[in-house]
Amino acid sequence: MRIKYSLCALTAAALCLSATGCWFDAKSDQLVDHFFQLGNAEDGAHVRVSESEASAYLDDPYTAFSGYNCTQESFFGKYCMQGTDNTVLPDEIRDAFLQDREYINITGTTTRISAVPYRIDFGPHCNVTPLNYLSGYLWAQMYFYDSHGEPVQVQAAYTVQDNTISFRLIRDFSFDSKASTLDYSFSGNTMQFGFTLDQNGMKLSCQDGEVTLVPMDLIGDDAQINIYDAHPTQDSPVLDGIETINITPDSQYVIVDGVQCAVTGYEADPDGLFRMKWNVGGEHHAIQMAFLYGDDNGIILLDGENVYNYTHRSKDLYTKQVTTNLRVADTEQLSNLSDAELEALQTNIGQLYTELENAFAQAGVAATVNRDTGEVSLDSVVLFQFDKYTITPEGEQMLRLFLQAYTSVVFSEKYSGMISEIEIEGHTDPTGLIYHNQVLSQARAEQVMAFCQSTGNGLTTDATARLAPMLSAVGYAADHPVFDANGQVDYVASRRVSFRFVMDLGAINAQ
Repeated sequence: MRIKYSLCALTAAALCLSATGCWFDAKSDQLVDHFFQLGNAEDGAHVRVSESEASAYLDDPYTAFSGYNCTQESFFGKYCMQGTDNTVLPDEIRDAFLQDREYINITGTTTRISAVPYRIDFGPHCNVTPLNYLSGYLWAQMYFYDSHGEPVQVQAAYTVQDNTISFRLIRDFSFDSKASTLDYSFSGNTMQFGFTLDQNGMKLSCQDGEVTLVPMDLIGDDAQINIYDAHPTQDSPVLDGIETINITPDSQYVIVDGVQCAVTGYEADPDGLFRMKWNVGGEHHAIQMAFLYGDDNGIILLDGENVYNYTHRSKDLYTKQVTTNLRVADTEQLSNLSDAELEALQTNIGQLYTELENAFAQAGVAATVNRDTGEVSLDSVVLFQFDKYTITPEGEQMLRLFLQAYTSVVFSEKYSGMISEIEIEGHTDPTGLIYHNQVLSQARAEQVMAFCQSTGNGLTTDATARLAPMLSAVGYAADHPVFDANGQVDYVASRRVSFRFVMDLGAINAQ
């Protein structure tokens, strides 16, 4: 399948490592690599933190990870096999990796790749790609060897459910910045691995093999921490008032309640504990916690009860709920806006969501507004019969009420000219064949679009004439499932049709 986005919403060396600790050689039980900070330290090589002086203190990282439910953000960072030399393996390690290796075909190509990767870069700042402009996906750059012993890099959209991580491989993609288009196609391959992710790194396993990967920055003689401008995510608690963590070889500080404070000591311990000391107004502070190192995407800290997710940069705080409602070209321009302009943009979109929710409530319309994904969703169970794409009479009546409430907001004087496109998305649950779900979701989206453009949609002739050219339809099959509070797929909520508005950045800034 090839999807074109134009003005659309924005998108045996290592294997002998111990399964219980990837920092140890399985044969000798000797520590292979230490990793410590290159900056300030106390007591020589280590930063010492006592329980009495720490605001958050953990003796054993296993206690924090035992009850931790991994999310997509948990994997942020660059993970590789021990011994990886940047993007390739040294000959000896490569030969051991390839020995008796199973291979899979990438559908639609002549490429056969190893059944397990030797390196993966997760997250928008570790895997810098135009694919990050696409809303609803998180991307990983995966590194394999092909059947001829040559390295191969593949982009993949990844999802996490329970103890399984799934990668949907991209066959190819191209980005035209001048035309503001992303042209990409999935290969049809989905790789699934059971995983463990903790202080020992990441272990992936499937029926064709297994591999243990470790954070790249934290191994080898030149190991160093590099956490740049890391902020807590919107749903994360804030640790000791810390708004920013910045620990690089050249600069070590935290920002606490708007004040920059020097970090006086820090360390990422091989046993899986992160220690940090800092001073606020002459007062000494310290922490010792379990951690997941996100490299250019920050750090996740765990104290056994709370998860402190410092994986967003300052402008990400403003753009997280904005990029899903912008053109590709406009998303590129966000970096040129001031913080005040970004905050105004986020405020405009947030107010629009709120007014939509109020309009739906007054009209008695059961529409779900998801501010994280930019979706305004309707239940497919009401719109369609099972496995069908013809809209039911009940579904038509719901669409009439929905469109009246929806257009009363997006076509109001307040938002005049701000909405440039409305994409109608079809979604299925993860059951069934991928191809069948793709055809069904596309047909449902197109049927809803046709109804919205028809004379029986409940709108005035003028409103329909305004709405019709703004609409486009796309089927996503089960690419974007809905998860419940326990991280399980909500099959009913996943079967939906969504409306996603695209805002004109130029029109917003002109106001």
